[in-house]
Amino acid sequence: MEVLVIDVGGTHIKVMTSGCVEARRAESGADLTPSRMVERVHDLTLFLGLGTGLGSALVSEHIVVPLELGTLRIATASRWRNGSVAPA
Repeated sequence: MEVLVIDVGGTHIKVMTSGCVEARRAESGADLTPSRMVERVHDLTLFLGLGTGLGSALVSEHIVVPLELGTLRIATASRWRNGSVAPA
């Protein structure tokens, strides 16, 4: 089970997840609204996980998006496969 700890203080928001050795920090203050706090926590905890091969996953706003990097288009409208660029 993964655990997310959020400490909202007078000057900083500190977040830490299971397995991390150091907390991440963002500025807070009197003008910090709940919406802004959620945005800052999302910014601090955005996760891009790379799997084996060219598989990966992007986790943002509680949504897991599975990605296969080998089929993503690159600037030249080609695809990356087997270590070489091939036409899309």
